[in-house]
Amino acid sequence: MLNFLNLFKSQYKFSKYSDNFFFGTAISTKNLQYLKENKINTIVSLLPDTEMPKSIFSEIASESKKLNLHSFHVPFSPGQITEAHIQKAKDIVKENKGPFFFYCRSGKRAELMINKIQIQD
Repeated sequence: MLNFLNLFKSQYKFSKYSDNFFFGTAISTKNLQYLKENKINTIVSLLPDTEMPKSIFSEIASESKKLNLHSFHVPFSPGQITEAHIQKAKDIVKENKGPFFFYCRSGKRAELMINKIQIQD
């Protein structure tokens, strides 16, 4: 079971959407072990490479593999979500094991995406 107390003590914002879905602010490779320890299995980044000072998704993807975490990139800018983005997220959820952690810069797009894919646990 996820240790929710530890999630909320983190310097990053992690919020629970449901038992299988969480969302939050941008992470770095140093957060991956923490996510693993809290039973997250799949990570979905919604950040375009241009939105962060340094593109770190490739680093996150590489380090995720070492921890047996799945990581995916479905980048879109605020207000630019499309049906293609939503379908890609649905496919990721359908084809991978949860719990899932979606993130973006503020967490708002991540929450929106989870809501858009209309997950039913």
